This record gives sequence, C-alpha cells and structure tokens, in this order.
Amino acid sequence: MANIFAIEAQTKYHIEIKTIKNIEDAPEDFITEDELTELGITAHYSGSRYFNSKIKTAMNEVLASIKDGKKSAIIKDEDLLECLKESYHPASSWVPNTRRVGNRLFKGVNKKAEQTVPSFKNWRQLVYACNNYLRKTYGVDMNISANNSDRLKTIDMYKILINWEAFLIYLTKDNSNYTEDDVVWYKMMWEDSETIPLVKSSN
Repeated sequence: MANIFAIEAQTKYHIEIKTIKNIEDAPEDFITEDELTELGITAHYSGSRYFNSKIKTAMNEVLASIKDGKKSAIIKDEDLLECLKESYHPASSWVPNTRRVGNRLFKGVNKKAEQTVPSFKNWRQLVYACNNYLRKTYGVDMNISANNSDRLKTIDMYKILINWEAFLIYLTKDNSNYTEDDVVWYKMMWEDSETIPLVKSSN
C-alpha cells in the first residue's frame, strides 16, 4: 500500500506532513503520495515540504516588479515573505542570484556563487556539534569519526538521541561557537536528509 500522510500544518507555500502507517489511524483529511506529487512534492516522508514551483513563480513575479534603476522590490505577498523568513533555504536556492533582506528581494547582486546546499564541512561540523551536545548534556562521548561514518545513518542516529528544539537552544545560546549561518545548514540537513552531501572523491 502506498504511503498516506496526515497534514499537520499547511500554508500557501509550505506543508508539514506525517507518515501514517495504519490506515485506521488516518485523519479524514489525509493526503496520498499521488496527491503530494500533483502538488509538486516528490520527497514522500514526514517533515517540512515546500511547494517549490509556487515559490519560484511568486519570487519571479516580485523580481519582475523591480523598477528600472533599482536593485530590489518589496515582497507584498505576506505568505511568501513568511515562507522565505521561516525556511532554512536561502532565497537563491529557489531563484539563483537572489537575496532577501527584510521584506525586499534583490536580484543580480551576488558577485560569486552563493552556497545553496550544505557542504561536507557543514555536515562534519554538525556531527561534532552533536557530539559536543551529548558530552555536555549527558557526559557521553560518542567519539565518532566524521570521515569514516555513513553520513545519512549518522544523522538518523542523532535524530533519535537528540531533540532538535533542545539542540537548537544549545547551538544559539550566547556563549555558543556556532553562527546563524551554521545553524541554517544544520537545520536543513536535520529536516531533509536529501540535502546531506554524499561522499565524493573531492571530500
């Protein structure tokens, strides 16, 4: 049987879904894999998902409203603005060479390619951050070798051992060594395993 999902939250550009394993536990407004695909969502598992085509279209409409001689335009679509603010994705991951500052969307301002997905360095930092959290919280040293560990399975293990909300407090406290940019990449990999960089010969 194909997976079915409960909709935990939904906006114009975003949906939170949870896999339902037993049809008897499904709510009346459940959604199927086929229906998710029709909405443009191909990653069929629990978590946050974004309606990428809708976001791209809406962003391009904002960019089209930039007046001659100007570099940005105001994002008047409140749902779009909230999505861009709350998402762990930078604006350029949807429309290349864009940047959001407050309620304004800028185009063509990046002199070099902006990072849009986590790197191996980000993944390794996340592993070390998880190890440090477990050691400081529980006195347990996992002593995991980042270079020799399966990247997907390692994060899956940490997701069982660590509550993200508590981990986020640890990452963002005043004396933390982790920056806001670090947390963006950590959150992206934590919520979407498809963004975890796979092993490459250059790593």
